This record gives sequence, structure tokens and C-alpha cells, in this order.
Amino acid sequence: MAQSEIIQCNDAGIAAAFANELATVLESMTGEKPACELGSPGPAFPAAGNALVWKQEFSGANLGPAWIMSDPSGAVGIGLRMLRAAGIEDQDESGAKSTYLEIVNQALSGLTRVLGARVGSAVSCCEGAESRPPSGLTFAPIRLTFPDSSEVTVYAHFGTLEPDEPRSGPPPVPTGNPKNLDLLLDVELPVTVSFGRAQLPLKDVVKLTTGSIIELNRTLSEPVELIVNNCVIAMGEVVVVEGNFAIRIQRVVSRRDRLRTVS
Repeated sequence: MAQSEIIQCNDAGIAAAFANELATVLESMTGEKPACELGSPGPAFPAAGNALVWKQEFSGANLGPAWIMSDPSGAVGIGLRMLRAAGIEDQDESGAKSTYLEIVNQALSGLTRVLGARVGSAVSCCEGAESRPPSGLTFAPIRLTFPDSSEVTVYAHFGTLEPDEPRSGPPPVPTGNPKNLDLLLDVELPVTVSFGRAQLPLKDVVKLTTGSIIELNRTLSEPVELIVNNCVIAMGEVVVVEGNFAIRIQRVVSRRDRLRTVS
């Protein structure tokens, strides 16, 4: 199917669901849930030529891509807000941009439940990428207002292909049988929390006795690592819940960084 045959589908329900997912992800990462105001779909904003645009393909249904667009300064602002909430102050624009894109990815992953209900089959996210949208798309503006009154607007377009038509381009990434996935959901994985690490010469290890102190490579203000099956998946702070130690998740590690931590 040609690009021109993609239906413009800025469905208010889907856009509103994405806005809610975006606000929920921001709340989970920053502790502050922004208010969302969904505007009427229209052309891309005037500075779209300099915009940060994320193209997200979906698999498991006959759906076209989603396009999420933001002014670069707004995207960086959201990323920095999340990093500050995690106690990471010294971050450049590149790190803030990557953090913003991770937030968008998590919101889109949450949106697949809504899309799956709409098309009547399981939907999942394929690998997305920064891209330029084709001309003629309309975008629904989503204005996020944070508790400190600062505002950022994110623009979203959701398209779908004509029913019962093969989608253009490469085949979707296989997602497997949902029934097979259900078989894995009860598999137990080891979960550990790392407060820090240290390397010691063997001569110092053999000298360790009761009362010895080992200095770790993490300060008191730094978040601890949540490790699942030898892979760091999140950072958080130590809290106490009913007399037991617990971890409050502050940041979910990006997929790329998770792969780097696999032993």
C-alpha cells in the first residue's frame, strides 16, 4: 500500500490515551503528574523543520506508524526534569534527549493495550527511530502542565492502514504467540539490589575480619541499582515499608543500556 493510502487517524480517544500514558510515565519517573490538555488535530507547528520526531512502527496488527513530535527545547526540558528527579544534575542535552525518547517509548508501549483493544488483536511496538514525517500529516497537540506551572507541548499523529490490506515496507518483527508468552509470565527471576561495588587485591581480601570496612564506589546520594537476572533494569532509592527495606523506582534504564549491563 502506498504512503498516500494511509488513513489520517488522529482519533481523539487514541490521542487522549497516549496523553494519559505519557503523564503516567512522567509521574512514575519524577513523582509529579502533569496535567494534560488535548487540542484539535492540525498541521505541524511552524518550527517542525527543527523538531525532534520519533517514528514508531507496530506489529501484530495492520497498523500504520505513530509520529511523536516535540520542539527540541521542550524534549530536553522533559529529559532534564526526569534526570533531576533521579538526582542526576550534571547532564548534557544529548543525555536529556535520550531520556525523553525513553519516556516516549514507555508511553507508546503502554498505548499498545488501547490499540490492541481497538483492532481486536495483540499489538506491540517494533523498533522505532528518529525520522522525518511525510508532508500532509495532522498532529494532535498535547500540552503538559507541570506542578511548577512550566508547560511543554508534544504533538502526536496516529495512522492506520486500510483494513485487510498488506502493509508496505519490510515485514513486522515477529511477536510470537501470546499463549506462549503466558507460559513465561510465571517464570521467577532473581532480583537483587546493588548498593555499590569495590575491587580489592587478594592480599586485602584475606585480611578481612569482623568489623572491617569496605568503601564502595557509590555515594549516599546516588540511587541504587535494581538487577533482574544479572541485568540492571532500573535505578531507585532505598525506603522502609512496614519495617522492611524496599526500593522506590526513580528511573527505568533504557533498552540499550540494559544490554550493556548483561553479564
